Amino acid sequence: MSWSLLEAIRKNPDVLRESLKKRFLPTDLADKAIELDRKWREVQKEVDRLRHEHNVISQKVARAKPEEQEALKEKAKELLQTLEAKEKELEEIEKQRDEVLRSLPNFVHETVPIGPDDTYNKPIRVWGRFKVYRDDVEAFKSQLGGLQADYTVMDRRPFGHAEELEEVLRLGNTLKAGEVAGSRFYYLFDDIVWLDFALLLYAIDVLTQKGYTLVLPPYMLRGEVISAVIDLATFKDAIYKIEGEDLYLIATAEHPIAALFYKETINKDDLPLKIVGFSPAFRKEAGAANKDLKGIFRVHQFHKVEQFIFSMPED
Repeated sequence: MSWSLLEAIRKNPDVLRESLKKRFLPTDLADKAIELDRKWREVQKEVDRLRHEHNVISQKVARAKPEEQEALKEKAKELLQTLEAKEKELEEIEKQRDEVLRSLPNFVHETVPIGPDDTYNKPIRVWGRFKVYRDDVEAFKSQLGGLQADYTVMDRRPFGHAEELEEVLRLGNTLKAGEVAGSRFYYLFDDIVWLDFALLLYAIDVLTQKGYTLVLPPYMLRGEVISAVIDLATFKDAIYKIEGEDLYLIATAEHPIAALFYKETINKDDLPLKIVGFSPAFRKEAGAANKDLKGIFRVHQFHKVEQFIFSMPED
């Protein structure tokens, strides 16, 4: 389980509560994790005491007189039964605690704008020269959030990417993909496919030159593993499960890369570990009904390069 989360609920639980508030989430999960961790430490202390006491009596048996050994053996047996019961209790509490901790989101950085949806996002910088339809100039300016940008006013509304791709360039076909696979799939052809590959290879080339290790990860993960990197209960409608198997298609290379050191401890001296991963991403997009219905938005599959760093929080 993440030590940073455990450290937070033990030393500064208000940081966790405040982070949940910034996400407009209830803080009761934090309180539940704190209480379960308190119980876990309490039972762990009792388990340690029982183990020590059992070891002491076991050592006494070997040195005791014959007439004293039977009573000591009986005492050791009783202690062992109590210990086993406590160990089971400890295991169950730890399971419950870790389940709650896995459902908690990452801490919100202090620079993140606070708001219930993406309309509260703030642009940091802009790049390039924009083509803006004359009726959209004011809306465009409002989206800049006070930043300056170069733009050209267009008298004709620009083609959307769907029309450009399918009707003008004829390098894609979402209608046929919808017919054979369902909505939010697509066929891409020729130069658009090469462009996809070129962008992927460019990103990989840039990052590997910066010292990142290139990884091609598994495209599926077991339930136990994927639930350790995402809140499976929350995202169960967003990811695909293989029918009849304990396997899930990944929604991003981030998940199998995060699992690269599953159940391992990374030595602090080995950090940072810089990884660039490539994979297709598979997503149900169950919440996308009636959104971005035209074009290649919110699709069920796409290629992606993932930049991932294992590091200390302060780094």
